[in-house]
Amino acid sequence: MTGTIDPTAPKETIPEYLDADEKLFNIGMWVGIPAQRSVLDEYDRVTGYETWTEEEYLEQYQWIADAGFTIAAPPLGTSSPDYILRMLDAAEKVGIQQIIWDENVNTILMNSSLSDDDAMAQVRRAMVSYSDHPAFFGNMITDEPQMREYEALALGEKRYKELFPDKMYYLNLFPVVATSDQLGTDSYDTYLQTYVDMVTSDYLCYDHYPLLPDTGGGSRLVDDFLYNMELAQKHMAESKGEVWTFLQSMGYSIKKDPNCEEDFRAQVGAALAYGLRGIQWFCYYSPNYGGAENFTPAIITLDGKKTEKYEMLRTVNQEILAFDDVYLNFEWQRVMTQIGKENTKGENAAFNYLTVTNEHERIAGLECDYDTVIGVFQDASARDGFLFANYDAPTSENQNKVSVAFHNCTQVIAYQNGKRITLSVEDGRVEFTMEAGDWAFLIPLNV
Repeated sequence: MTGTIDPTAPKETIPEYLDADEKLFNIGMWVGIPAQRSVLDEYDRVTGYETWTEEEYLEQYQWIADAGFTIAAPPLGTSSPDYILRMLDAAEKVGIQQIIWDENVNTILMNSSLSDDDAMAQVRRAMVSYSDHPAFFGNMITDEPQMREYEALALGEKRYKELFPDKMYYLNLFPVVATSDQLGTDSYDTYLQTYVDMVTSDYLCYDHYPLLPDTGGGSRLVDDFLYNMELAQKHMAESKGEVWTFLQSMGYSIKKDPNCEEDFRAQVGAALAYGLRGIQWFCYYSPNYGGAENFTPAIITLDGKKTEKYEMLRTVNQEILAFDDVYLNFEWQRVMTQIGKENTKGENAAFNYLTVTNEHERIAGLECDYDTVIGVFQDASARDGFLFANYDAPTSENQNKVSVAFHNCTQVIAYQNGKRITLSVEDGRVEFTMEAGDWAFLIPLNV
């Protein structure tokens, strides 16, 4: 398996952005720091609440920044004017951005009985204390709306963007597994396309939590995890808007509580292979324990302490940020899939949902020991990029040996889990090994 060199093929240069530090991948969360921390008894039952000291509160925000988050979420529910400023000031001090949940603003924006001029004047007054704050990222509008809500959301978006064109009018959509009653339509495709047509084509954000317990205490990913990404990208293809998603950082219902770096990294690898421009973790601060959803502790406990997942997530977030200038200089094109040689079934249920073309003019041959998803990218100078995501079970003990031969390739620039590595190139062919959950980005060059 070798690649060929076309003597007429143009020479490629080493990208200038390899050592840049100009772009920032969006890493957010659900549930930010509440105004008060819970006081727990020995059984983790809430017995009261305590207000943070200034030192304690700033420490909570420093933990957010240290863990690689670039955007902090508000706590659940709308926030008071004083608390909005407290969040923004803390975010500014640690160098991150803040989303605000201000229900008064949302109500005005979507009030169809007001003229646009009246509504925007009221919004300006309602946001005057924070709209110019350097840490202000945008407003949380709603979560998982039904399609019947799109008309009001579109009205609010039009007004908001006229006032604040550089801020995010933030809302999150249902996943592909939602019911018709939840969506307000029998078709998830219709749900997504109507959002793009009516509300905004700038971005599409949804949540789909993939981790399930596997036999023997390991992890597996739900079969339609990749499919939801494919559908989101399909509906944003014409506008080239960004796709964001929520990933899973805690257990609930039948979902597995992540308990190793690989559980986090495998989700990230899939999201990067699909060209997503923002990920958010559900949840950062624990919303509660138990209850109807049977929530486990999130990254931070109800009483404001780090769980063991904090360091796992910090490692995985920092891997993205070590590589984000390279990644964000490429535009996502599509995805390829490869069934591994060790897959005795000869198929992967997750791949069966997808519509893919498993050929690329730059690739002469490709072999993987275990199932792999390959994101296809291209930068502004027409350089090709390929993100290989190991799609074996996140907690598998298998090593996925990948061998790929590129046409017109004399050198490969490679990053594995965000770290630059050196790969030997022989007749356009390179080999590398991925552990469970690993991902690797390769840029073949004819230099």
